[in-house]
Amino acid sequence: MLLLCITLILSFVTFPIASQQIYDIWATTWDRAQLFTYTNLSPSPLNFVSPGAIGAADITVDDSTLLQNIDGFGASLTDSSALILNNLKNQNPDNYWAVLNMLFDPTDGADAAGLSYLRVPLGASDFSANTYSFDDVSDDTALTNFNINNAPSYLFSVINDIQSINSYLKVHILPWSPPGWMKDSGTMNGGSFLSGYTTTYANYLLKCLQGFQSHGIDVYAIGVQNEPENSNDSYPTCLITAIQEAQIGLVLRSLMDSNGFSGVRIIGYEHNWDDAAGYPVQLMQQAPSAFAGVSFHCYAGNVTEQDDFHNAFPDKEIYFTECTGEYGSDWWSDIKWYIDNIFVGSVEHSSMNGLMWNLALDGNGDPKLPGTTSCGTPCRPVVTVNSDGSYSYNQEFYVMAQASKAILPRDSGGPFGQSIGVSVGGTLNWALRVTAFVTGRVNPTDWLRYSLLVMNWDDEPNGSWDPTPVQTTIEFRGMQATYTFPVGVTTLWCACLVNLHGPSHQLTKYDIKDSNILRLRLEKRVREHAGDGEVAWQRVGQQTGTQVWRIEQFAVKEWPQTRFGCFYDGDSYIVLHTYKKTPEAQELSYDLHFWLGEDTTQDEAGTAAYKTVELDDHLGGTPVQYREVQSYESPRFLSYFPRFVCLRGGVATGFHHVSSPPPENTRRLYQISAIHLTGHSAHSSHLQVREVAAEGSSLIQGHVYVLDLGSKIWQFNTRKSVGKERYKAAEFVQSLVNERHTQCATAVYDELWGGSGKVPICSRIDSVPDIERVEAKSELALFRLSDATGTVVFNSLHACTLNPFT
Repeated sequence: MLLLCITLILSFVTFPIASQQIYDIWATTWDRAQLFTYTNLSPSPLNFVSPGAIGAADITVDDSTLLQNIDGFGASLTDSSALILNNLKNQNPDNYWAVLNMLFDPTDGADAAGLSYLRVPLGASDFSANTYSFDDVSDDTALTNFNINNAPSYLFSVINDIQSINSYLKVHILPWSPPGWMKDSGTMNGGSFLSGYTTTYANYLLKCLQGFQSHGIDVYAIGVQNEPENSNDSYPTCLITAIQEAQIGLVLRSLMDSNGFSGVRIIGYEHNWDDAAGYPVQLMQQAPSAFAGVSFHCYAGNVTEQDDFHNAFPDKEIYFTECTGEYGSDWWSDIKWYIDNIFVGSVEHSSMNGLMWNLALDGNGDPKLPGTTSCGTPCRPVVTVNSDGSYSYNQEFYVMAQASKAILPRDSGGPFGQSIGVSVGGTLNWALRVTAFVTGRVNPTDWLRYSLLVMNWDDEPNGSWDPTPVQTTIEFRGMQATYTFPVGVTTLWCACLVNLHGPSHQLTKYDIKDSNILRLRLEKRVREHAGDGEVAWQRVGQQTGTQVWRIEQFAVKEWPQTRFGCFYDGDSYIVLHTYKKTPEAQELSYDLHFWLGEDTTQDEAGTAAYKTVELDDHLGGTPVQYREVQSYESPRFLSYFPRFVCLRGGVATGFHHVSSPPPENTRRLYQISAIHLTGHSAHSSHLQVREVAAEGSSLIQGHVYVLDLGSKIWQFNTRKSVGKERYKAAEFVQSLVNERHTQCATAVYDELWGGSGKVPICSRIDSVPDIERVEAKSELALFRLSDATGTVVFNSLHACTLNPFT
């Protein structure tokens, strides 16, 4: 979180914030003294100042040069990787979730890599238990026997678990071979594709998309064939010419557009750099309308050859989708190669992502397909999982974690980073490999985030081993900062103010994302009501714990402990967390937050900001201040409350305690979320309840909802919702029943396939623990939830055999 600093000078409230500051640093050093180690420079950030002499190296960031958007970094979830992770889940669930969270949690500021791109083989690869496709019945051109569940069930369950952690996850699927009966070899291992099956194979790939969708996985991209210039008779491979792939792509594109997959990319080639000017160029010449772009692997050629394709088709996308390390290689040498060629190098040459090969394997690089000659020297995964349930992260993890931190969204639901111009000068310009990104904001007036991914590989400055830090100046927008980069990989975050906006006196509703909130009229009214002595601060911060206050008519009112974790979107709050940095510490430390609801008034928000600074002064200036905005709360803030509830209303409009007996005409709809707060409090499985408009348009696929009708409480599980959120929703329903001390009828419903925003219900679940259950009936029932009349209506329809959408 950016610290919001307010200073009172000559009766004017102003915001003396440097326009460019570096607060956050992650580092992985050559000697492993730091391994993806985070440093927060608050309260003394690196400020950009007027330029002086340049350092030994001089980085110049040019944010006027906007390049490609970055989709994320990640690896391939092969059958073997999924099996290894599934076994860990069964053996040690805590370790399983710890690994997945460390790999995939994208939460801003979380102690995690936030990997967001997953490549998944369609059918068997060289890392599968056996050879299979989704239709192994010879000459089944109608694909009658197609079955997506030929893939092991744990493949889909692991993907679903990753999705529950990372909602941004992009899944890229492609086959290592068509079914053997579509090839001249009659087997998936080696051989060439037979053009007579072009339409059949395109339909096969369409069914793969539909099959993944049936498992709750919306595919981001699909490929026609992995490494189409490779044939190996020891594992699934296939030779497909550029003309054949173009023909398949054209048919597939038409089928996808006609069957609801128009937004899914087709990515071509998927092979090595060395033929970048050949196969992929021919592919685009033949079928430019079918393919969004191409992807490359690292096993032959040079990363600069990506330019051969880019120069021929500058409007087409470039991806980098496979490279593997091998057990036994040098740790630091590998990191240098990966940064130079993939996570800086490939991005420099127009790539939108960067992926490694296997996500997880054991310490021997197993399990592999029996009999395969692939990975003669055992391939090393991103994370090694041992048979005893222990695990370790490899060099592939650390380079991707450093790169991923540079491009993850700053806001929930916000954009990923975009590559921008950067160059390195100075006498030691060769010592640094650098790439730069800008991350936009949900609200365009908020501070932008600029990130630098920097490798210092000056480890032999005089021809002999001597790792040497490089004192570097960073030039940005006519200003300069100085930082000394250790030998290793460093990620820096720079916050940059876009502009300041003047007040709008006609508005009574405050734009919660605008930091320029205090001006003459407001400051005068705040001072008039604040007074010199604040009663609320008299016994504050004297012992560890959390204290909460709400702003009510310019006054600070203590929020009762029984309501901790409950906030109203029309209000502003101040939260103080008092703690000891170590159990032995004598001094107390403070984290001081002010929280702004999306419908809070300008006066309330200004008072909260002003009073936060007043409390900071009262505590001797020692607290670290944080500004919290509804729906964008920091993990640190959420960690104070085992249950975070955000309700509609506030002090200005009156509010109704959610657990009190409600009026008969009550209609409240709550969205339920369960998140992991990695690295913070013990509340690792954290419940969030946010009240939304009781309308059909509020229902979003993948969430769980509770509809409170006063005497009736209904839980709705949408199709893609996960068990963790369903369980938390049940806990919330139970708490409503327990706290009201009145009789409530409760029921839990699951969504059927289909939908498009409404929730057709075709089954009742009566397994929610300790909740009054509706008596089960022998016949299934069908219900429709609709707001077509202007209000939410829940009606019983016909039997489940009928079409729920008629």
